[in-house]
Amino acid sequence: GKAFSVDPQYINCYVDIEEQEDKLYIYYRKKLIEIFDLNKYNQKINYKTEHYTKALAQSYGKKVKPEDIEEKALENLKNLDILGGIVNEVQPIIK
Repeated sequence: GKAFSVDPQYINCYVDIEEQEDKLYIYYRKKLIEIFDLNKYNQKINYKTEHYTKALAQSYGKKVKPEDIEEKALENLKNLDILGGIVNEVQPIIK
């Protein structure tokens, strides 16, 4: 009943999930691709900012500067949270 984000390269792929000690482990072809702390990520829709930013960058292509993509991603995610009543932690990506 909950959704969790993954890196865009795994969208539309079948993944395996495993829950252990308040953590959700996501595997693709037996390779660990993501870990979510279920104490922190416990909403209906759970995402990591870097997943959305990377997907947005792929859709914009090279014609948009990375800092503009990140700014747009943060704005979109904050609006999504407000509309959905979601309390995710939207944070800039640290490079």
